[in-house]
Amino acid sequence: MNSTTGKQLESVSMSSSSDSGLLALPRLHSYPLTSEWDWPIGPLPKRRKLRWLRETLRRDTLLQNSLILMMTTVSNAVTGYVFWAIAARRLSANSIGVATSLVGAAQLVALVGTLGLGSWFVSTIGRMNTPQWSNAVTCSISVAASATGLLGVIGIVALPRFSHRFASLETPFRAGGFVVACVVLAMANLTDDALIAEQAPRFHFGRNALFGFSKLCVLGLLIHMGIRGELPILVAWTVGGAFALVVAWKAWIPAVRSTFRPNLRGSVRLSTLLQQSGQHQMIDVAGRLPLYLLPAVVLVRATGPDAATLSLTWMIASIFFLVSPAVSDALIAKGGLGSLSDSLRRSAVTVGLLLGVGVPIVCTFPETLLHLFGGSVAAKGSKLLVVLAVSSFPDAVTNLWIAKRRIQKELAAPIAVNWLMAAIVLAGSWLFVPRYGIVSAGFAWLAAQTVGALFVAFDSFAEHRARRLAVTERNG
Repeated sequence: MNSTTGKQLESVSMSSSSDSGLLALPRLHSYPLTSEWDWPIGPLPKRRKLRWLRETLRRDTLLQNSLILMMTTVSNAVTGYVFWAIAARRLSANSIGVATSLVGAAQLVALVGTLGLGSWFVSTIGRMNTPQWSNAVTCSISVAASATGLLGVIGIVALPRFSHRFASLETPFRAGGFVVACVVLAMANLTDDALIAEQAPRFHFGRNALFGFSKLCVLGLLIHMGIRGELPILVAWTVGGAFALVVAWKAWIPAVRSTFRPNLRGSVRLSTLLQQSGQHQMIDVAGRLPLYLLPAVVLVRATGPDAATLSLTWMIASIFFLVSPAVSDALIAKGGLGSLSDSLRRSAVTVGLLLGVGVPIVCTFPETLLHLFGGSVAAKGSKLLVVLAVSSFPDAVTNLWIAKRRIQKELAAPIAVNWLMAAIVLAGSWLFVPRYGIVSAGFAWLAAQTVGALFVAFDSFAEHRARRLAVTERNG
């Protein structure tokens, strides 16, 4: 359902803006630059082009933060690609299907357990002084860890009763590991959001890169030791995540807030935190629910190998699904500083350019990208990968619109749209996967994103019309 470091260089403002254009192109100006992200007209000497690029990156913190967050996406995609390629070569398809379903369940528990505090972090805590920041972060992480642990315990009781394929959670070691994994993922999510709120995405990149490298090392070690089944994957995620989390809190959090001290006693009240984060939580849960539940849906409605194919294919497509959220997070962290309309234009163009380059490549060579996971994955997943790649365009429209609404503190419509899309994806997959295979899950996702993008178009048209009427009445 996002680059500066060491100190806050831009205060985050959550004030609403009357500028609300979403997909209009930026204005063109002649060189030299006259705004934060203008480009020159006509041919320029190479040196002047390089100078223009340097000036653009230096001036535009939104672009800087977006690019670094997208570098995180690329890093996660590369390490994830290698991770699942190793798993696909050394572990059975059924083990991978069960493992991906358990990882998705743990991610869902972590998402629900954070209670929407992550989105509240991004939109709010960057403008707090350090004592308030320390109090808010300490209270939030304590509450989230407790809630996630409780939900994890409920999960190890409920999942084996939901399907016999989760029977491995009935053993004490795997059950305990699942709960620990949920808590680690929840704390990692909040840590990432705190770093984004501080407009320090390079540390966010460092934590994710370290997590990816660590889980690769743990997976390789466990497989080398002869351990099979879903256990190597679950242990790799848990141990790698815990290690990266410790490094982040020992090295990178002090770098952005040098005087940070854990503090449970302060001006921030639990009731206030939960009240402010509640609507963000409803948006986040609905937005990510299909991502985490689809492997389990396919596992129950089809087979373990089908669930593995879905997860591996989705992992390739996820590089596109994470582009617009990265830009959206950078936009929200910047808040109302400057023109919201201008920031949305620049964000839309950035996302459009990246997707416009990457999606055609994936659509041209889907089997080649999936072949490393095995011939069966390439055969079953190639059509699904094309459908998912195409769906990243309407998905980006919806994500940028939700970011705008978060900044304007108008969350009712995003909540409704996200839950509608989640219902379309899950219901469509549940009904059609047994009959038409896993590609139907991709078409359900594409249909949901298209519905969301159409709603955004209608909402933008209605808002533009209302603004024009207001201007006419004022001038009339």
